[in-house]
Amino acid sequence: MSDSTGGDVLDIVAGDETLSGASLQASIDALLAMAKSFDADLRGATEVEDLQAIGAAQADLNNQAMTLVTAQVKLMVGEAKVTAEHIDAATKYAKDAIETMKDWRRKIAAAGKVIDFCGAVLSGSGTRMVETAVKLKDVL
Repeated sequence: MSDSTGGDVLDIVAGDETLSGASLQASIDALLAMAKSFDADLRGATEVEDLQAIGAAQADLNNQAMTLVTAQVKLMVGEAKVTAEHIDAATKYAKDAIETMKDWRRKIAAAGKVIDFCGAVLSGSGTRMVETAVKLKDVL
């Protein structure tokens, strides 16, 4: 569905609809790949604070992936209907963009927005998912 500007308009959740970890496998894989992509930054870091920041980002991405594995997210009735395909596309877009970034600090900032987005997914709030997706896109 499109709006008058040609942009996509999401349907509204009308009843009992859920997202499962199985339907979010592409997002889980993207989160794990993003975490792994920090390995080179860890090898190149020389300061303890840098190592800690990079390691924390990796741990957060891995934890979020594991949380999604067992997720059963009930979508909120009356809010935007965000599908697993929308979520997977957003995480893939973010992963691909982060992979092109050279500065690990920028990568960590973007990864933080990915984690925020996944937290919104777990809330089931379509409105919150859209808001965090926009913030994610802004840092990419």
